[in-house]
Amino acid sequence: MRTSIHNSIVWFLFMLSITGTAYAQQYNFFNLSVNEGLIQSQAGGITQDKQGHLWISTQGGVSRYDGKRFVHFTTKEGLPSNTVFSLACDSRGNMWFGTDKGLTLYNGRKFITYTLHPQPQDNIVSQLAADSSGNVYALARGKLFRFNNGTIENILVNADASLPVTAIAVKPSGTLWCGTLNKGVFIQTAKGWTPLSFPGADNNGFRVRRL
Repeated sequence: MRTSIHNSIVWFLFMLSITGTAYAQQYNFFNLSVNEGLIQSQAGGITQDKQGHLWISTQGGVSRYDGKRFVHFTTKEGLPSNTVFSLACDSRGNMWFGTDKGLTLYNGRKFITYTLHPQPQDNIVSQLAADSSGNVYALARGKLFRFNNGTIENILVNADASLPVTAIAVKPSGTLWCGTLNKGVFIQTAKGWTPLSFPGADNNGFRVRRL
């Protein structure tokens, strides 16, 4: 009986210590603004590269933060525009920037800008996503593009050229998710495009802005 009581007390104290530790955990948050060195206050995107640096896109260029200081990239360094809406790091460690003048690759040495459409107004790249296979997906004025090994391909979601794409995301599994205008969410698999159903929601008229 005494052994049983002793074991119960030990177990209770053990569980109490775990609970106390969990509740005692604190997360420190701090702001990175122009006061700390951010190039511009209107930040649109953030991602982390293979070295652990944070990259922040703004309407005044791009800032890279190493935990202590900022390094800035603008048209002076090779960007086609200082208006940068989105960014992504691909599987090779290259940085990609979605600007109002096209899709830009930065390989650590130079900037290379790709035009997605002959019309300048259709080269506004609002969202980017990259997968582990080296694909970089760009969303520009409702159209989805895939870039890999120097080639750019226009991707039709659900094989529908009239369906505007409004949001993109690559999940940890590598699956591409696409939000559309009034048709909900589609997932790209090896078998093609699969619509994602939500309980109680009709995909018709279902607009997705972010994933």
